[in-house]
Parts: sequence; structure tokens; C-alpha cells
Amino acid sequence: MVRTATLIVAAWACASAAFAQALPAPPDTSWAERMMDRPRQLGLEAELNALDARLRSEQNLAALQTQPPRLPPSPEPPNVIPPLPTLAQPVWPSIPEAALAASRARIEAILAERR
Repeated sequence: MVRTATLIVAAWACASAAFAQALPAPPDTSWAERMMDRPRQLGLEAELNALDARLRSEQNLAALQTQPPRLPPSPEPPNVIPPLPTLAQPVWPSIPEAALAASRARIEAILAERR
């Protein structure tokens, strides 16, 4: 009897799981209709974009026509390089020859002592 009750409970559990699954939905016809309607939608969207672009072009043209005229650009001065300023010749310091000879003699004397 326990065995029979166990079989009944197991069969009932399996059956309830099978019945809990959803039934398949009927085919979705709205998707097919949307796909058939897609080329028409694309054509309408392209036409709308073209009209919008045309309207913006006409508005921009009207705005340009109502602007005051521009003045011509002022002529640029010719590209002339100004002359360089004249510089005074530098005055170099000068050392008398006698002083240079005395300095050289002292250096040679120091070097001779080291050798």
C-alpha cells in the first residue's frame, strides 16, 4: 500500500510539472506585418529628412540674405623689411706691448723654476 501511494505521489508530481509548462503561443503576425511595413517607413523617414534639410537650407539662405554686406578687407601693407640699424664699432681693450712682454717673462721664469 505504501508502495502504491509512493507511485501515485510520484506520478502526480511529474504530471503537475508537465502541466505547469506554458502552451505554445500562436504565431505572432504583428512581427511579419512590421517587417512588411519597414520599407515604407524607411521611405517616409528619408523623405522627411530630405524635407527637413531643404527647410534648413532655405532658412540659412534667408538669414544670409538679410545680413548687412561685408566690407572689403583692408589692403595689407607691402612686406618691406626695415634696414638694420648701424652699430658703432666696438672698442676693444688694448694692453701695451711692454706690459705683455713683462707678463710673459714672469710666467716663463715661474715655469723654469719648476723644471
